[in-house]
Amino acid sequence: MMVKRVFCICLLSFGCSEDLSVSELSDDADAIVDLDHSSTSTGDMATLKMDSGGTGGEAGTGGTAGAGGEAGTGGEDPPAPTCDDLIVNGLESDVDCGGNDCQPCVAGFNCRVDEDCQSGVCGGGLCAEPACGDRVLNGGEQCDDGNLIDGDGCQADCTLPTCGNNMIDPGEGSCDCPDNRANIDEDPANGCECEILSATDESCDGIDDDCSGDADEDYIPEESSCGVGACRATGMTSCNDGNVVDDCTPGEPANDDESCDGADNDCDGMLDEDHLAAESQCGAGACSARGLIECNNGALIDTCEPSNPSIDDSTCDGVDDDCDGSVDEDFVSPPDEETDCGGFDNACSEVGTLTVRRTICLNGELRVNEAAMACNRDTDGTVTNQPEFGQCVFADACAEAGQQTRTNTVCRNGVAVDEDEAQDCGRDTDGTVTNQPEFGQCVFADACAEAGQQTRTNTVCRNGV
Repeated sequence: MMVKRVFCICLLSFGCSEDLSVSELSDDADAIVDLDHSSTSTGDMATLKMDSGGTGGEAGTGGTAGAGGEAGTGGEDPPAPTCDDLIVNGLESDVDCGGNDCQPCVAGFNCRVDEDCQSGVCGGGLCAEPACGDRVLNGGEQCDDGNLIDGDGCQADCTLPTCGNNMIDPGEGSCDCPDNRANIDEDPANGCECEILSATDESCDGIDDDCSGDADEDYIPEESSCGVGACRATGMTSCNDGNVVDDCTPGEPANDDESCDGADNDCDGMLDEDHLAAESQCGAGACSARGLIECNNGALIDTCEPSNPSIDDSTCDGVDDDCDGSVDEDFVSPPDEETDCGGFDNACSEVGTLTVRRTICLNGELRVNEAAMACNRDTDGTVTNQPEFGQCVFADACAEAGQQTRTNTVCRNGVAVDEDEAQDCGRDTDGTVTNQPEFGQCVFADACAEAGQQTRTNTVCRNGV
């Protein structure tokens, strides 16, 4: 690839030599730009060097192989294309411009499509300068219709028509017309053809009084009415070809006016005149009465008035005395009468029977109903036979606490069973001699003693022992 331009890369505080250029590069090599500070006859400057990458074998920097340096031994992967690497790569159409990623190119640079150029015009492979008449809005133009003719909506200098030039230009409306004239057809040939007769166009006369391009567009519709009674209707007026049109249409009348609704259904000027009164019935039970249903001012009025009801309906007479629709509903039965629970099989039975007598009101008559019902009693623990306690039994002759027993007949779960019962009993044995032998031989103090003493050992109860 051949880059045909000369670049001068200068650094601050260094000189710049016009001898710097970009050497020819091979198509299979990427350009690696180094800034090498070196000295020339014109001063210090940055030298642009192009090194060959790849696997080696190409000539070194500065000349042919062997004269400018050793052959390279291998290169790194080339950097990704950017919009400031000073070479044409990626999608660029020229150096660092054009394509989808970089800014558009200025005039004179290479291009492929119009979008590559700042002017929006690519011709013959080069970006063109912005020009009036190129059908592209560029270079500060207000419009560009592809020609250099005045009076067609875009002037010859690519500016829009302006008011105040006393010329009727396409697209500028009536701005150059007198106050009482207007240009509504946008035709410069006939100038300000419309005469303004009014600021608005409310009259329905088929004339464009305000020169807006439409006739009678400001006409204000009005609500209208027609018909009588139920046939009455409303509508709206409208302006049609300069004529006021009323769309109100009265309704169809009914055959008669029997319904009591306060409306003149047959549209004859009278209300509910065909309504027929009907008989009515009101109240319930003792309050029942009869009357008539009449029409009054569109409402049905019933003349029937029921009688006054009783406070309650507690009498059993078959009449709805309180007029609530129920008969004898307040009757209160007296308390039920019950016989005693009886009829048990034996003294321990727990289930028996009793008779319930209940007074009710049936069809306006008092009736007594009897019913047998099961009843219960609790006999558990009831003693049906209880003899006297037996003799008190002691452990020994000195024992003071003893026990006496008896066998009772007791109810358990409705059955008679025998159960032994014991109770404590006692006696006082303190001092009771349980064993008393005969006295022993009389013992004297000496041979001459006339009084002596004889002893014995008794068994005596003390504290129950």
